[in-house]
Amino acid sequence: MINRIKYRKAVQASFLGRRPAIAKGEVFKRENALASSVDDKLKSENFGFNCLHYSVSEASGSISVMVINKKKSAGRVRIMTVDAEAKAGGDYEKIDEVLEFSKGEH
Repeated sequence: MINRIKYRKAVQASFLGRRPAIAKGEVFKRENALASSVDDKLKSENFGFNCLHYSVSEASGSISVMVINKKKSAGRVRIMTVDAEAKAGGDYEKIDEVLEFSKGEH
């Protein structure tokens, strides 16, 4: 019975455009539907992301973000975190590094 109630509430929330609640310790992932509206000059033909938008509860501890090597060619891409609502040092560990891909590596 409880599962049915949760399901109905989730369906109702999706119809109303509300974002579902994130349970403690849960990693909630939802792809950004507006990714196609990103300016072509900002898009990389060689690298991309598996998902463009992540929401994580504070109790989750960590999140994995997948960088995709679209052409499977050798190359380098810089990744870094940017402060918004969460701040580096207090809310998360800052990342600023270069990923290196070998030929054939995703």
